[in-house]
Amino acid sequence: MATDTTHPLLEKRTDVILWLFSACGQWLMQESRRRWQATDDEPAAGSMTVPVHLDRKLLGKMAYFHNLEPILHDLIRRKTLSSAGIPRRLTESWEAAYLGTVVANADLLAVLFDLSNASQEQGMPLMVLKGPTSIARIYKDSGLRTMADLDVFCPDTALAQCGRIARSLGFRHTRDVYLHHVSLFHERLGVILELHFALYHWLAHRKRVADEMWTHRQWVDLEGVRIPVMSVEDQLVFGLAHIISHDYRLSLKQYLEFLAIPVLLRSEIDLARVFHVLDLADLRQEFVGLCGILTDLLGVSVDLGAEPQTADARVALRRSVVHRAADVGFVSPKKAGGEFERQAGLASKARFMSRRLVPPLSALQVVYALPSRRRALWMRPYYIWATLKDVRRRKRAEGR
Repeated sequence: MATDTTHPLLEKRTDVILWLFSACGQWLMQESRRRWQATDDEPAAGSMTVPVHLDRKLLGKMAYFHNLEPILHDLIRRKTLSSAGIPRRLTESWEAAYLGTVVANADLLAVLFDLSNASQEQGMPLMVLKGPTSIARIYKDSGLRTMADLDVFCPDTALAQCGRIARSLGFRHTRDVYLHHVSLFHERLGVILELHFALYHWLAHRKRVADEMWTHRQWVDLEGVRIPVMSVEDQLVFGLAHIISHDYRLSLKQYLEFLAIPVLLRSEIDLARVFHVLDLADLRQEFVGLCGILTDLLGVSVDLGAEPQTADARVALRRSVVHRAADVGFVSPKKAGGEFERQAGLASKARFMSRRLVPPLSALQVVYALPSRRRALWMRPYYIWATLKDVRRRKRAEGR
């Protein structure tokens, strides 16, 4: 994707995003020292500063867009980042974001624990994804990780049962079915629950990869409650797939959490198994490339024992990641047909549309609150009609 780097606003955004990458690296090194050196000693006061030339107003916006306000507050309160030169309104808003995240996550985690406990009582397999897993393994503080929704992974065969449990906890169907998940909405909390029934559609051997993940499922302690999650190795691979599925255009917290696994959890990782799953999913090259540029952008050293990318490929990927990260909050990543248009070749486009229009019957059971798969089968023609109608509506709205 060609980008005009000479545009003044883009140059300012690029400066800010590079500084935010560096701030993520400082937080990661700060946390690494606390864990691996078994000390609470802080670095020299104000070892990181905000450069004079950096646009403070833009910094405030982009810290919000990238969900890094709590992280920046943590850097300041631990004296890793100097507050000198940062407007008071920003430091106060970052502190408020941290405190607000603590409160908001208390409600989200409470309903998640109810869902997890109910699934265990009913013998239903489940794995908690993304935010809560990162809080348990990486942040160790719920105020540092903002969560806009909850994500859980359950087999297609248990999807209808999981949907019934979710509805008993106050979630309602949204009639949104995607290629790998369905969405439910909790009106009181204003939060979306995504029930993932498959891995990303473009992933090689995705069913075998999913089987690997279920086989190696683990349990972690989150605020005194044990929840089922992916293994550390699978969390790393899933995080990579998540980044790629968003075309590398997503918040910096996702990049931070990806690199935090080999940095903070290195004693728990089986690298041989990581590369086994990567090879199975045909993601080794993408993994090596992303690790390479993130160690550069965050200033953190990670030795994964893998062959590095060529210099040209590394420079191209670095430029792409920086530019796309700088677009977050300024350019909408969701355009009707956008994912369809990214499919290479007629066969890929056909597979994409077939999966989009013909989801598992259990997914239709969840979104339409149907009691049986037979009723879901009757509903399928209506779903296909409604989906095509929605795509046409969005295209007209965008003038395409």
